[in-house]
Amino acid sequence: MAREGVRIIGDSRRISSVGITAALPHLFPALWLSRAVKADLKSQPPSVAVFIDYPGFNIPLVKWVSRRSPQVKVVYYVPPNEWMLSQFGSGVVARLAGRRVRKILQASDVVLAVYPQESDAYAAASQQATDTESADALPHAKVQYIGHPLLDTVGRRGRPRDTASKSSARKAI
Repeated sequence: MAREGVRIIGDSRRISSVGITAALPHLFPALWLSRAVKADLKSQPPSVAVFIDYPGFNIPLVKWVSRRSPQVKVVYYVPPNEWMLSQFGSGVVARLAGRRVRKILQASDVVLAVYPQESDAYAAASQQATDTESADALPHAKVQYIGHPLLDTVGRRGRPRDTASKSSARKAI
Protein backbone atom coordinates (compact mmCIF):
# COMPACT_ATOMS: atom_id res chain seq x y z
CA MET A 1 0.00 0.00 0.00
CA ALA A 2 2.88 2.36 0.73
CA ARG A 3 4.15 1.82 -2.83
CA GLU A 4 0.74 2.97 -4.06
CA GLY A 5 1.05 6.25 -2.15
CA VAL A 6 -0.83 5.40 1.04
CA ARG A 7 0.50 7.13 4.17
CA ILE A 8 1.21 4.39 6.69
CA ILE A 9 0.62 5.65 10.23
CA GLY A 10 1.32 2.47 12.18
CA ASP A 11 2.84 -0.82 11.17
CA SER A 12 1.84 -3.64 13.50
CA ARG A 13 3.96 -6.37 11.90
CA ARG A 14 6.57 -6.18 14.66
CA ILE A 15 4.01 -6.60 17.42
CA SER A 16 1.76 -9.23 15.86
CA SER A 17 1.29 -12.49 17.71
CA VAL A 18 -1.08 -15.39 18.18
CA GLY A 19 -2.24 -16.29 21.67
CA ILE A 20 -2.01 -14.56 25.02
CA THR A 21 1.46 -15.72 26.06
CA ALA A 22 2.94 -14.77 22.70
CA ALA A 23 1.30 -11.33 22.97
CA LEU A 24 2.65 -10.43 26.43
CA PRO A 25 6.10 -9.25 25.29
CA HIS A 26 4.38 -7.01 22.74
CA LEU A 27 1.98 -5.35 25.19
CA PHE A 28 3.92 -2.14 25.82
CA PRO A 29 5.05 -1.68 22.20
CA ALA A 30 1.40 -2.18 21.13
CA LEU A 31 0.19 0.42 23.64
CA TRP A 32 2.88 2.85 22.47
CA LEU A 33 1.97 2.28 18.82
CA SER A 34 -1.74 2.74 19.59
CA ARG A 35 -1.02 6.07 21.30
CA ALA A 36 1.16 7.19 18.39
CA VAL A 37 -1.52 6.25 15.84
CA LYS A 38 -4.21 8.11 17.82
CA ALA A 39 -2.02 11.20 18.12
CA ASP A 40 -1.35 11.17 14.39
CA LEU A 41 -5.03 10.68 13.55
CA LYS A 42 -5.95 13.58 15.85
CA SER A 43 -3.42 15.95 14.30
CA GLN A 44 -3.85 14.86 10.66
CA PRO A 45 -7.19 13.12 10.20
CA PRO A 46 -7.27 11.26 6.89
CA SER A 47 -10.32 10.97 4.67
CA VAL A 48 -10.05 7.15 4.87
CA ALA A 49 -8.44 4.94 7.51
CA VAL A 50 -7.71 1.34 6.47
CA PHE A 51 -7.19 -1.24 9.20
CA ILE A 52 -5.68 -4.55 8.16
CA ASP A 53 -6.21 -7.79 10.08
CA TYR A 54 -4.81 -7.93 13.67
CA PRO A 55 -8.12 -7.61 15.58
CA GLY A 56 -6.64 -7.35 19.09
CA PHE A 57 -4.87 -4.16 18.08
CA ASN A 58 -7.21 -2.80 15.41
CA ILE A 59 -10.72 -3.25 16.84
CA PRO A 60 -10.16 -0.72 19.66
CA LEU A 61 -8.64 1.72 17.14
CA VAL A 62 -11.51 1.22 14.69
CA LYS A 63 -14.01 1.98 17.46
CA TRP A 64 -11.96 5.01 18.57
CA VAL A 65 -11.79 6.47 15.05
CA SER A 66 -15.50 5.92 14.38
CA ARG A 67 -16.43 7.69 17.65
CA ARG A 68 -13.81 10.45 17.59
CA SER A 69 -13.78 11.26 13.86
CA PRO A 70 -17.06 10.26 12.23
CA GLN A 71 -16.02 12.09 9.04
CA VAL A 72 -13.19 9.56 8.51
CA LYS A 73 -14.28 6.62 6.39
CA VAL A 74 -13.23 3.41 8.21
CA VAL A 75 -12.28 0.39 6.10
CA TYR A 76 -11.49 -2.97 7.71
CA TYR A 77 -9.49 -5.13 5.31
CA VAL A 78 -9.04 -8.81 6.18
CA PRO A 79 -11.48 -8.82 9.09
CA PRO A 80 -10.93 -11.36 11.87
CA ASN A 81 -12.12 -14.89 11.31
CA GLU A 82 -14.53 -14.79 14.24
CA TRP A 83 -17.28 -15.17 11.66
CA MET A 84 -16.37 -18.88 11.51
CA LEU A 85 -16.79 -19.33 15.26
CA SER A 86 -19.97 -17.27 15.43
CA GLN A 87 -21.75 -19.74 13.14
CA PHE A 88 -21.36 -22.75 15.44
CA GLY A 89 -24.29 -22.82 17.79
CA SER A 90 -25.07 -20.60 20.73
CA GLY A 91 -22.20 -21.41 23.09
CA VAL A 92 -20.02 -18.87 24.85
CA VAL A 93 -17.38 -18.86 22.10
CA ALA A 94 -19.98 -18.31 19.38
CA ARG A 95 -21.59 -15.46 21.34
CA LEU A 96 -18.24 -13.74 22.00
CA ALA A 97 -17.22 -14.14 18.36
CA GLY A 98 -20.57 -12.77 17.20
CA ARG A 99 -20.11 -9.76 19.47
CA ARG A 100 -16.73 -8.96 17.89
CA VAL A 101 -18.21 -9.29 14.42
CA ARG A 102 -20.95 -6.80 15.37
CA LYS A 103 -18.36 -4.38 16.83
CA ILE A 104 -16.49 -4.38 13.53
CA LEU A 105 -19.70 -3.89 11.56
CA GLN A 106 -20.83 -1.05 13.84
CA ALA A 107 -17.53 0.84 13.78
CA SER A 108 -16.62 0.35 10.09
CA ASP A 109 -17.99 1.88 6.94
CA VAL A 110 -16.66 -0.87 4.67
CA VAL A 111 -15.51 -4.43 5.45
CA LEU A 112 -13.40 -5.95 2.68
CA ALA A 113 -13.61 -9.73 2.92
CA VAL A 114 -11.02 -12.01 1.38
CA TYR A 115 -13.15 -15.19 1.39
CA PRO A 116 -16.61 -15.55 -0.16
CA GLN A 117 -17.92 -17.28 2.99
CA GLU A 118 -16.51 -14.46 5.11
CA SER A 119 -18.40 -11.90 3.06
CA ASP A 120 -21.61 -13.92 3.37
CA ALA A 121 -21.18 -14.37 7.14
CA TYR A 122 -20.48 -10.69 7.82
CA ALA A 123 -23.42 -9.66 5.62
CA ALA A 124 -25.68 -12.17 7.43
CA ALA A 125 -24.51 -10.88 10.82
CA SER A 126 -25.28 -7.35 9.70
CA GLN A 127 -28.77 -8.36 8.56
CA GLN A 128 -29.42 -10.35 11.74
CA ALA A 129 -28.38 -7.37 13.87
CA THR A 130 -30.62 -5.10 11.79
CA ASP A 131 -33.54 -7.40 12.54
CA THR A 132 -32.92 -7.64 16.29
CA GLU A 133 -31.11 -4.54 17.63
CA SER A 134 -32.10 -0.97 18.39
CA ALA A 135 -31.51 1.68 15.72
CA ASP A 136 -28.58 3.33 17.54
CA ALA A 137 -26.69 0.04 17.77
CA LEU A 138 -27.20 -1.00 14.17
CA PRO A 139 -24.15 -2.00 12.15
CA HIS A 140 -23.68 0.13 9.09
CA ALA A 141 -20.71 -1.40 7.29
CA LYS A 142 -20.98 -2.31 3.66
CA VAL A 143 -19.49 -5.78 3.27
CA GLN A 144 -17.73 -6.57 0.02
CA TYR A 145 -15.88 -9.66 -1.14
CA ILE A 146 -12.68 -8.64 -2.93
CA GLY A 147 -10.74 -11.92 -3.00
CA HIS A 148 -7.57 -13.00 -1.30
CA PRO A 149 -4.50 -10.87 -2.14
CA LEU A 150 -2.42 -14.01 -2.58
CA LEU A 151 -4.50 -14.91 -5.64
CA ASP A 152 -3.19 -11.75 -7.35
CA THR A 153 0.31 -13.07 -6.79
CA VAL A 154 0.15 -16.81 -7.37
CA GLY A 155 -3.11 -17.39 -9.23
CA ARG A 156 -5.05 -20.62 -8.89
CA ARG A 157 -2.81 -23.27 -10.49
CA GLY A 158 -4.17 -23.24 -14.01
CA ARG A 159 -7.65 -22.06 -13.07
CA PRO A 160 -8.80 -18.58 -14.03
CA ARG A 161 -8.10 -15.88 -11.49
CA ASP A 162 -10.89 -14.93 -9.12
CA THR A 163 -13.03 -12.10 -10.46
CA ALA A 164 -12.53 -10.19 -7.22
CA SER A 165 -9.16 -8.45 -7.34
CA LYS A 166 -7.06 -5.41 -6.55
CA SER A 167 -9.22 -3.29 -8.83
CA SER A 168 -12.40 -4.20 -6.92
CA ALA A 169 -10.60 -3.40 -3.65
CA ARG A 170 -9.61 0.02 -4.99
CA LYS A 171 -13.21 0.72 -6.02
CA ALA A 172 -14.51 -0.33 -2.60
CA ILE A 173 -12.11 1.95 -0.78
